[in-house]
Amino acid sequence: MMRVSRAPEGRSTKKHIAIATIGIVAVAAVVVGYLFYGGSDPISAKDAEDAGAQATVSTAPTSDNLTVTSAAPATPKPAPTAVPDPTPAPEPTPAPDIAEDTSASTDSAAAEADEESNPQPTPAPTVQASSASMPKVFPEAVFGEILEEGLAALKYPHGELVRNWYTFQVDTETKDITLFFAQYDDNLETILSTVRVDNYTKGSDLQNAEVRLNYPDGSTRTLFFNKEEGSISLNQQYVLPVGPSMLSTDTRRSLVYYGLKLQDASGDVQAELNLDLSGLSQSEGLEFTRIAPDTVNEVLRDLQFLVEQIESQRTRP
Repeated sequence: MMRVSRAPEGRSTKKHIAIATIGIVAVAAVVVGYLFYGGSDPISAKDAEDAGAQATVSTAPTSDNLTVTSAAPATPKPAPTAVPDPTPAPEPTPAPDIAEDTSASTDSAAAEADEESNPQPTPAPTVQASSASMPKVFPEAVFGEILEEGLAALKYPHGELVRNWYTFQVDTETKDITLFFAQYDDNLETILSTVRVDNYTKGSDLQNAEVRLNYPDGSTRTLFFNKEEGSISLNQQYVLPVGPSMLSTDTRRSLVYYGLKLQDASGDVQAELNLDLSGLSQSEGLEFTRIAPDTVNEVLRDLQFLVEQIESQRTRP
């Protein structure tokens, strides 16, 4: 009786020990599994916060870890990808607009080139050149009513051909005719000299002449030839450079001499000077007279040669 009752107690004790051992092993396995899987996540997440891109590659094979690691770095990465916004593709598009402008400019340039290539407008300047046969500037020559005027190419004593503009004018009161002609440069832009003959009669020898010579500096020399008196008169105005004076006005005036007369012993040569020794006046003057009938006749003969050429080229008989 005693053996039968004890035997089941011993077996139950071993059974409880075995169950307890299994339970402890199971608990230990659960704890180890929790520490292995649950504790590795915070370490990898901290690495992801500290090392950004390195945390994206996770050694954890679970799907939960993949979603955490991919979600954490994926959100900051798209922000840098917004950098394409500062590089606006439409801004380079103005470059084609400039190209279009350049094409438009080239079109306008081509149109201008076409206009320049057309020789039709060029005849207009040629017509202007034909009209340029008239002087650009006319002398102040008003002596009476105009009888005739025009251009004549005159051959000078040394063989030069020089274009002159001439005018015949009549005084309606005295009926005296004045012949005036002016020598021009090749372009008919500058008057080099002028000749005036009073009381002119066609076919008769000249009795007088006034010759004016224009110099490039602006000064003018005027010569009077009088056959009756046999006299030559000269009037010359010398243009002076005007600038600030280092002298006072009273001092400068004391250096100006008007009407300084000179005469030779015979009285055939007389001169009158208007001088400014300071050189600050606009001009100085010289008046000179000489009695020389032979010289006067020679000058009038040379001028007669030119007048006869004008008469031969007159457009109206």
